[in-house]
Amino acid sequence: MLYDSDPENLERHRQKAEAEADKLIANKILGVIKRLLNKDRELSSFAYTQARKEYYTGQMVCEILMMLEQAAISLDMEYDDRQKAMSTDLSKAAKKEWYLRHKDKGMEP
Repeated sequence: MLYDSDPENLERHRQKAEAEADKLIANKILGVIKRLLNKDRELSSFAYTQARKEYYTGQMVCEILMMLEQAAISLDMEYDDRQKAMSTDLSKAAKKEWYLRHKDKGMEP
């Protein structure tokens, strides 16, 4: 009524104002929904990243355990070789040869 006091134009201005208000409300609602969807996407991405980290950590632990197993088997075999080399089955010269061959590897008895 401040802009136009003509009754015919009042209805048109009222409809225009209602449409503008509906548009503003709809845009606000869409903005909130968009923010919620972005947060949901971030959370799902975070959960996916966490799952990947857990998977890779598990894989790394398994690989470390396998390396430790291989090292234990290797040490066991070296110990058996050393026991055989130091037993009475080898001559004094063979023991000396074995010792000289393995002394740089830290295999001294």
